Amino acid sequence: MKAAVSDRKRCWLKGTDPFAVFTLLCGCLFLMPGTTAFAAKQSVIESDRRTVTVGVPAHLPPHFQLDEAGQPQGFAIDVFREIAKDVGITPGYRIFADMAELDRAWRRGDIDIVPGAAITRGGRLDARYTDAIETFAVSIFVRQGQYIASGPDALTGRHVSVVSGDAGHDLLKYRENLTLVVHANLQKALSALLSGETDTLVFPKQVLLHAARTIGMEEAIRVVEPPLDHVRRGIKVQPHEAELLSLLNHGVARFKNTSAYWAIHENWHGPPAIFWSTRMVVYFGLGLLPLITIAMAWWRYRTVMRLNQRLQDSLTERRLVQDGLSRAKSQLEDAIESISEGFVLYDADERLVICNDIYKSLHPIAADMMVPGAKFEAIIRKAAQDGQHPAALGRMEDWISERLERFRNPVGPGEQQFADGRWLQYSERPTRDGGTVGIRANITRLKETEQALERSQAVFRDFATSASDWFWEMDSDLRFSYFSDRFSEVTGVAENQLLGKIRQETGIPNVDETIWRQHLADLDAHRPFRDFVHPRTSTAGEVLWFSINGTPDFNDDGSFNGYRGTGADITRQKRTEHLLRESEQRLKAIMDHVPVALYLKDMDARYLLINKQYEEWFGIDQGQAIGKNAHDLYPPPRAGPTVCRRGQKNSRKHGSGHRRCECRRSRRRGQEFHLDQIPDLQCRCAGWVRRRHKRCYGTVPQRTRPAAKRKPGRDGEPRQVRISSQYEP
Repeated sequence: MKAAVSDRKRCWLKGTDPFAVFTLLCGCLFLMPGTTAFAAKQSVIESDRRTVTVGVPAHLPPHFQLDEAGQPQGFAIDVFREIAKDVGITPGYRIFADMAELDRAWRRGDIDIVPGAAITRGGRLDARYTDAIETFAVSIFVRQGQYIASGPDALTGRHVSVVSGDAGHDLLKYRENLTLVVHANLQKALSALLSGETDTLVFPKQVLLHAARTIGMEEAIRVVEPPLDHVRRGIKVQPHEAELLSLLNHGVARFKNTSAYWAIHENWHGPPAIFWSTRMVVYFGLGLLPLITIAMAWWRYRTVMRLNQRLQDSLTERRLVQDGLSRAKSQLEDAIESISEGFVLYDADERLVICNDIYKSLHPIAADMMVPGAKFEAIIRKAAQDGQHPAALGRMEDWISERLERFRNPVGPGEQQFADGRWLQYSERPTRDGGTVGIRANITRLKETEQALERSQAVFRDFATSASDWFWEMDSDLRFSYFSDRFSEVTGVAENQLLGKIRQETGIPNVDETIWRQHLADLDAHRPFRDFVHPRTSTAGEVLWFSINGTPDFNDDGSFNGYRGTGADITRQKRTEHLLRESEQRLKAIMDHVPVALYLKDMDARYLLINKQYEEWFGIDQGQAIGKNAHDLYPPPRAGPTVCRRGQKNSRKHGSGHRRCECRRSRRRGQEFHLDQIPDLQCRCAGWVRRRHKRCYGTVPQRTRPAAKRKPGRDGEPRQVRISSQYEP
């Protein structure tokens, strides 16, 4: 053994690079302070280590077993020792003959920890468990050659061996459709299965296979798949040891799935089964060799056939390409000629490749030079020398240099005006091979349209500036986007105070609520509106009144663009209406205080106004009488034609200036009334009624018009008119 170690040392030294050795020594010197600190830390941990009592069964391979010195060993013991060393725990082991004795000691509290314990439902009642260290399958084992169906009913009616306190015991101890035979340890349970005392054995798969492999009985048993359950193993801790449980959980998380863990696993459970063994590789290779030979021969044949087919296809494709190129060239020439604009293509050397007839017609002076191979500079120089470009007059070389610079470094579309008044728009772009492609379009009509539009806009601006009203616009979001110059002049409000705002944000006070809601509804529904009247207080404190009209604007597809409209200042009109209302109110007040009944009729004999005395005497409410005549208010006998004392009907000729009213007497409620009425210049009739206590057939008092309203007679002198009439019901 020592000789083998010395041989390995000599081999390692022989193959070592001196530079690598030097690097390793430098690393050790660099890590020495950290190593010293780690050693100091370990000494502190050693001083704080805790001693715990660990209970283990005497024999439960490969998790628990005793060595020659009687010390515990196994997979669970080795894993626990590594975790205890990491978390600073000193274990003190107590060995029990079987799991039943271990369970009794656990319930008495004689032990603190059981490593590698199965995490079962029943065990959680009187213990706590760390995170699972490993997961194993609880399987059904039968004798080799014995048939048993798989599935949940595989054990029904059979004698089943289990080990007391094991995971299989916990799974089956409450089932009544089988005969459970409980053994003290695994050896007795396995012996009962092999001897035929029981039909099956339920136990963790890895543990049982290890035990059978140890005694050479692995070939005598068989595993029935699938397993009954999967059980996890962890470290069992007393319920009151919460701090110890947390410490062990940290250790389990750090140690699980490390290289040291898998080394322990392989040591006790053996290496994993390898499917691709040497024999399997040889058998697979021998079986695959004929297939590979056949596949290579077939691939060779297919390759030759495909190569021949490709050669034929290549020749056919070449002919098709040539034909296609000829057709494409013809189609390209036809397509270029069908373009409504002028098209031209120059190569990387600024030589003409192709152009259409429209391009030549747009440059008639240099058209004879536009042949393939002609230089661009020569073409534009010819056109400039013949006076085609007015901008080149007096500065020929400078203009040519500028035009060449734009041609070689195009930045966007440009425009040119020719000597004959035509306007051309040119657009040039570089191609991938360094050439230049250009488009020429005649925009003379567009220029004329733009000029006409500019003149129209100027006229519109002049009208908008000189008009007494103003113009406004809204966008599709109903936000003000434009006001004409007259807006600020008329309203005294700066445009920037309203631009970008909706109608609700413009701050219009004292608007009738019904009118305001109707206006907002019209805007939301995109309906036209007229005469939206609202007040606004100027900066001087004066109340101004405005009338707004608006028309919605729609695209051809029906989408809404916004509103356009006008606004007008109607402050003077509002003030006039206010004065008229005040005048009417004063007139009404005066009429209501006169001790006679007064009324006013229009030219169709409809009542326009009556006073309170008239209402009281004749029992007519003003709301009922206004707008109606006597025929609407009274029966036919009282509403008949007015007859004068001479028995002649009243005649009135409109437009001749000759008016005449009659007088007759009327009786109502036993009282007599006398009616006086005066026609005005608009054929309306105003009159008053006086109450009389006697029957009156005398002459009616004569009334004379004011001088300003007298009708001229035939001799040109003012004429006096005697008017008297009876009350017209």
